Amino acid sequence: MSTETKLRSDSINLEKAIRWQDKTSIHHILYGLAIAKEASRRLLGIRPTQNQTLGAAVINQPTQQLLELATGEGKTLAGLMATYLHGLGNKTVHLVTPNDYLTERDYLYSRGIYHYLGLTTGHIESKTQDRYRELQYSKNILYITAPEAVFDSLKDQLNPFHKRQKEVNVAILDEIDSILLDSGETPLILSKSIKRPRLARIAAIYLLCAGLPAGLIKRGKFDAVTLTQKGQQKLEDTL
Repeated sequence: MSTETKLRSDSINLEKAIRWQDKTSIHHILYGLAIAKEASRRLLGIRPTQNQTLGAAVINQPTQQLLELATGEGKTLAGLMATYLHGLGNKTVHLVTPNDYLTERDYLYSRGIYHYLGLTTGHIESKTQDRYRELQYSKNILYITAPEAVFDSLKDQLNPFHKRQKEVNVAILDEIDSILLDSGETPLILSKSIKRPRLARIAAIYLLCAGLPAGLIKRGKFDAVTLTQKGQQKLEDTL
């Protein structure tokens, strides 16, 4: 058996052990980190540093964790190892980024290692067409932008009989300050087409309301505007 086949076999056996025990022990984490580090060395020519390895171990904890690495310390590789560990046991892991560039870059950087170790991976960005999204969501590991994850979730709520997204076991947020703070200030609006009869009804209401101010008589300042009984009746008759 070649060393490549042996490493992949070790990864598959580790996944089976985690699924059989239905939990990830410290032994599994240490063994998985060793496998991921060796795969990185072979495929990327990079041996993860101590900080990257410890960072991956922190992110792999069962409770919510926040990890900060200084610029240049290699959080992409730390995230890769943590994502691999979470993906074992047939779990679904989403690595969420703030923009298309990071999603595509990190996916292309990491996909070879996941495939090498027996996990499927995909990515979704703003230009990903709808007919491909359901397939991408079926992968063990998915790189996706935060806006696309939210929009697809909203679309699934509007059409619950044809959901794109599957159950997600773990989500790892990259650039969490950008996702939750910077981008969090921008509302995400999802619109849908309206049937013509309803559209015509809305247009009639708009035209009616547009003509109402012409019938008002200004007496001082308008702190509040309400319809009189006659105005309410006119509105009801029109609708």
